[in-house]
Amino acid sequence: MIRGLYTATTGMMVQRSKMDVLTNNIVNAETVGYKTDNLMTSAFDAEMLKRVNDPNLSVVGTNVGKYSFGTHVDEMVTDFSQGAIEDTGRNTDLALVGDGFFAVETPEGESYTRAGNFTVDDQGYLVTSNGNYVLGNNGRIYAGGDDFTVSDTGMITTIDEMLNTLINGTGRVGL
Repeated sequence: MIRGLYTATTGMMVQRSKMDVLTNNIVNAETVGYKTDNLMTSAFDAEMLKRVNDPNLSVVGTNVGKYSFGTHVDEMVTDFSQGAIEDTGRNTDLALVGDGFFAVETPEGESYTRAGNFTVDDQGYLVTSNGNYVLGNNGRIYAGGDDFTVSDTGMITTIDEMLNTLINGTGRVGL
C-alpha cells in the first residue's frame, strides 16, 4: 500500500515538473531568442532493462542510479535549433545563423544569449535590453551610435569609420 502511494506521488511530482516547464515555454514563446525546454523522464525498471545487457557497464559493486519504484526526472534539455529570423529594420537588432551565442557582460560575470534585440547606450556601446554590455573579441562592443553596419563575419563598422575611409581614400566602403 505504501509503495503504491509512493509510486503515485513520484508520478504526480514528475507531471508537476512537466507542467512547470510547459508553462515556462508558453510564457516565453514570444521572447526574442528564447529556446524551449523539454523534460526527459524514465522509470527505474525501464532504465534497468536498457542497461541489463550493456557490456560497457559493470554493475558489480557500482551504483547505477537511485532506486525507486516510481518515475523521476532524468534531465531538462534545451532545444537550440535555429528559430525564425525576422527583419525589424533596426541596425541594433542582430541575429545569429547557425550555432553560437552573443557574449554579454553581467554583474554575475560573462553570460550567453541568442537574443539579439540590442540598443546603443549613451556612451555608444551595444547593450542588451537590461543594460548589459555585449562583448566582442576585444571586450565591450563600441558602435558609436545607431548608424553602423555588421558584416556577415560579425565585423562592426561605425558610420565615422566609413566616412573617414571615404574622406581619406584609404579604402572602399561597401554598404
